[in-house]
Amino acid sequence: MIRVLIVADARPNRLVEPQWSLLARWLPREPFELHLCELGAPRTAATPDAGNFATASYIPWRGSLDAIALWRLRQLIQRLRPDVVHCWTSRSHGALSLIVRQSGARLIHSVGVSGAASGSSETVAPCVELPHVGPIDHAPFRRELGIPPDAHVLLTAGETLPGERTRDVIWACDLLKCVRNDYRLIVLADGPFRRRLERFVDQCQLNDLVRFAGPGLSLSTAVQHSQVFLTASLQPANELLLAAMAAECAVIATDLPQHRALITPAVTGILAQPRDRAGLARLIQKLLDNPELRGSVGKAARASVAERYSPSRLAAEFATVYQRAGDRGRHG
Repeated sequence: MIRVLIVADARPNRLVEPQWSLLARWLPREPFELHLCELGAPRTAATPDAGNFATASYIPWRGSLDAIALWRLRQLIQRLRPDVVHCWTSRSHGALSLIVRQSGARLIHSVGVSGAASGSSETVAPCVELPHVGPIDHAPFRRELGIPPDAHVLLTAGETLPGERTRDVIWACDLLKCVRNDYRLIVLADGPFRRRLERFVDQCQLNDLVRFAGPGLSLSTAVQHSQVFLTASLQPANELLLAAMAAECAVIATDLPQHRALITPAVTGILAQPRDRAGLARLIQKLLDNPELRGSVGKAARASVAERYSPSRLAAEFATVYQRAGDRGRHG
């Protein structure tokens, strides 16, 4: 039996299911025993993923370096005696690495969706579960958000951080308003800067075209009712893009190396130049004017996700990584 401790950020409001949660649901129970430790701001709610782990722990984390939290994590590692510690957090990487090395366990470190194994050349790509695609009644969704039955639905999502440049998407829609108004943009976002975005929409007089979604709307639901998913982020948005692509939603994403790894330009998605609001508006116009292109891009994107980014593939690759790390630990 290989005992694995997953150390992850506790982020209950994430728009997509964390990769470590998908891994826990798809990884074979034999020969692996999974344990979870979440790090984050103080809270009382239990993790919804606890049933997929032998044990689930939560350690409050305050500030950039929390000595008490690190001490508690060290005590947990000493008690569980894992063969492998898999960190899905960027918190105090150096201190976490030292604690793991002192315990004798093997460390694997993954940040975001890169899945890079420390001390190894192996990289595990992100994954997403494929939703059912078929006839769907859009009317209730549109009524709830005040979207006309014949309007095209655009969607952007994120945590409203400055690097995500959600303003650029809104600005592009403002430019698009000069030539058409048969669309609505749904902003599925939360975070400290959401209020600023709402004020920006007011200033641009776009309240008739932009809808801010409530907290009850999930990304997996929103993409099934959208024709185009947009991100102007300067930070990788791989998990959001995969969720949209899996639902056959045509995507327009910033031209970043991480996005090029997911998207074949003009085949499985469209890549836009960073900070080019006018260019983004033209690409939106192109997809809205060409339903055949929009449909072919969406279908190709889903096929690519099904082939390259399935949870079973993630579980199989990490099973190999865990097996090798556990074997190295046993043999020194």
